[in-house]
Amino acid sequence: MPDRGANGGRVLDRPPLDVLSSVVDYLRARVGARPSVDLDDPDVRLFLHVQGPKATLYRDLSGDALHKRGYRRHVGDAPLKETLAAALLRLSGWNRGTMLIDPMCGSGTIALEADLWARDVAPGLFRRFGFERHLDFDDVARRAYEDLRAECERMVRDEGPVILASDVDTRALSAARENARSARSAVRFFEQDARALAPKGFDGAVVTNPPYGERLEGGMAFFREMATAFAAMNGHTITVLAGTPMIEDALAGERALRETHKPHQVFNGAIECRVLRYRVPNRSEAADPVAPMPRGRA
Repeated sequence: MPDRGANGGRVLDRPPLDVLSSVVDYLRARVGARPSVDLDDPDVRLFLHVQGPKATLYRDLSGDALHKRGYRRHVGDAPLKETLAAALLRLSGWNRGTMLIDPMCGSGTIALEADLWARDVAPGLFRRFGFERHLDFDDVARRAYEDLRAECERMVRDEGPVILASDVDTRALSAARENARSARSAVRFFEQDARALAPKGFDGAVVTNPPYGERLEGGMAFFREMATAFAAMNGHTITVLAGTPMIEDALAGERALRETHKPHQVFNGAIECRVLRYRVPNRSEAADPVAPMPRGRA
């Protein structure tokens, strides 16, 4: 049995197993040469899971983490995972037919995920998977996989609903446009303060991830002005990923924002967030159903 250290942790009888060294040493003994391994971009990734006396060795088939769709070439200071953006869109109740707006888009993840979902683009269509580099991924498997990809590409629709995304950070917008080109997306990005948000059609959806923490300038005053802008979005649904209770407090102060669902708890990395969902009643039956060009510099 191992001894206990001064801090109460376990002191191992021997150093933990070095998986890489063990595998390459085995191969050297088997074939007479030690294989060369690119530590930054290995062809085969192995994971060792140890629980008590049991150790399990896994071969990674996915390669990069599965939340990486493959289109995002540039990210902002606090990137939102593609999978969380996709979950946020589904929780919002957006029907993939009406206009969608993200007034604090950062590098564009929510807007791009909305466009890809609306046009039936299969998740991961723009990426490579780890198994594609394995020796047992033979010609038969490759042809089957390529046929599957081709079928997914045929299902993609050329056009989708109008999706608008804006931000005040010009660097983030530049990254968003590059990501859109990589995703072959027609999302329209433009420069605008979220507090200048105004209805751009008869109805639609606002889905966004406001800044908080180090990304935030203005504190509670900014959130209140943001909430006022949301409350003026007649006929729209509003879905917000709130990374701080101040956002929920600010939105609760606007009577026009009618909560449609109880908040849903999610985690953005290690940050506990709440998905807040509201609807703004349409107070003008004479609203113009045609979406004008967005305000701000395109």
